[in-house]
Amino acid sequence: MKILVFSDWHLDAGDPLGWFGWDEQRFIERLEKTIAYYQPDKIILNGDIFELYRYRKAEIARMYQNLLRFLQRYSVVFIRGNHDSISHSGLDYYEISYEGKRVLVLHGHQADFLNGNSLMRFLVRMGMKILRLFSHITFIREWYIRVYKLLDTKPLDSRRENDFKYLAYAIRLLDRKYDAVILGHTHQQEDLVLYQRGRKKYYLNSGTCSRGRFQGIFFDIERWTYTLVNEGEN
Repeated sequence: MKILVFSDWHLDAGDPLGWFGWDEQRFIERLEKTIAYYQPDKIILNGDIFELYRYRKAEIARMYQNLLRFLQRYSVVFIRGNHDSISHSGLDYYEISYEGKRVLVLHGHQADFLNGNSLMRFLVRMGMKILRLFSHITFIREWYIRVYKLLDTKPLDSRRENDFKYLAYAIRLLDRKYDAVILGHTHQQEDLVLYQRGRKKYYLNSGTCSRGRFQGIFFDIERWTYTLVNEGEN
């Protein structure tokens, strides 16, 4: 079985606060080319596909009608992340069992106190809605965009403590019962190979397709090999 995993698209409503950063048609073309190359049996969208902290899903659906219609052509699994946790559709996680190996795909915000509980997600969502109300004020909008870009582009070596938190969370899952854990959430693509009692295990992070980037994970479970999909910015 072959899977193609993406996360953290943050599809928006096309306003200046949006994080997606792609022309819809160019993104569809890039996605179609990648799917044709890897020929996955299943595509897994691992959370934060929709930016529901600030927008209604209907607004996003109107903005990206063609993209959502394109995805309907494939076998797609939607997993909810912290930014789209209120969506009525989607799963909290997805498990695959194949020839004695178990793969877990989940967004990863569960490891984070700020995003891992419903009260904090509610407070953040309310804050984002207030921000959107005042986004017509130039200095507020520019301040928000500047802060987000700074946080989102910090190199991993300056986020060691935060990065280790997700790694430790994945290792606990690998220790319990899984052979591979694939997360998203951090917007930082990662891969780590571990061995436990002679068993080869993987911790992977699919990165992001927000702000014009195109990152993901291709995982051939039968061959037990993976490829980091990273085609830079559009």
